[in-house]
Amino acid sequence: MKTLIAAGLACALALAVAAGAATQEPEAGSLAPAQGPAPPPVVYTDKAPGESARLPRPWLEAPPLVPHSLEGLVPITREENACVMCHATEGDADGPPALPSSHILRPSNGGEPALAGARWVCTTCHVPQSNAPPFPPK
Repeated sequence: MKTLIAAGLACALALAVAAGAATQEPEAGSLAPAQGPAPPPVVYTDKAPGESARLPRPWLEAPPLVPHSLEGLVPITREENACVMCHATEGDADGPPALPSSHILRPSNGGEPALAGARWVCTTCHVPQSNAPPFPPK
C-alpha cells in the first residue's frame, strides 16, 4: 500500500513539474522556436554546372560548396548519381574537380577502385551555394 501511495505521489509530482516546464519561457541557446520576425528565405544558385566560380570553403576542412544548381541532378538514388558522372575523373583545370582520394575505396586484391558507399549521397555533406549569411564566429 505504501508503495502504491509513493508511486502515485511520484506521478503527481512529475506531472506538476512537466506542467510548470511547459509554461516557462525558453532559455537562451535552447532549441525552442525563436520569437520575432522570420529570417529572409535562402536563395540557392540557379547556374548550370560550369557557369560559376567555386567559393572558398567556409571553414578549414569543410566540404566544398556546390557552385551550381542541383536542378535535375537530385535525388541521388542507389541506381543513379549525377555527381559521380562529372566528378569521377579529373578534367582540365577549368573542369569539375575529381573525387578526392578520401572518397575512393581501393581494394587490396587489385580490383577496380570505387566510390565508398558512405560517400555515395554527396548532398549529405556538400550543399549548394546560397545567399545565406555565414555563421557568426564563436
